[in-house]
Amino acid sequence: MTIPRFFTFPLILFLSLSCNSQSNFIVGIFDDEPITYEDISEYTKIGNNSKVAFNLALNDLILLKKANEMKITPDEKLVEINLKNIAEKNNIEINLLKKNPDFPIIFQKILDKLKIAIVTKLIIDSNNNLDVWLTNEKKDRYINFFE
Repeated sequence: MTIPRFFTFPLILFLSLSCNSQSNFIVGIFDDEPITYEDISEYTKIGNNSKVAFNLALNDLILLKKANEMKITPDEKLVEINLKNIAEKNNIEINLLKKNPDFPIIFQKILDKLKIAIVTKLIIDSNNNLDVWLTNEKKDRYINFFE
């Protein structure tokens, strides 16, 4: 079986192998779930301002909730490919990555990113416009403290 190129992208994770956070505060809420500064930091690190970063984090949260509702589980091969990519990018052996104390966090982030990618593809494949779908999902369900 060939794995679609869509899923083999190297995950851009904010993975420094030590996940330290100096300050973490709530920047918004979606369905009674807080969105923290740490949640949006992934997006600000790649050059987005706080408002854009908040919206990107909110989109991912909505997509992840949908994936969990649909009980989407990424294929083990996809997870392993992404673990290998992270190990290569950090110039370490995969077995050392798996022994890292932060590995459970890293592993969960990989699963979440893959779930988001899968549900995004499903939405697009069902002839839905992703932006319109996300806008409808956001309606009256979030508070953005940046606005």
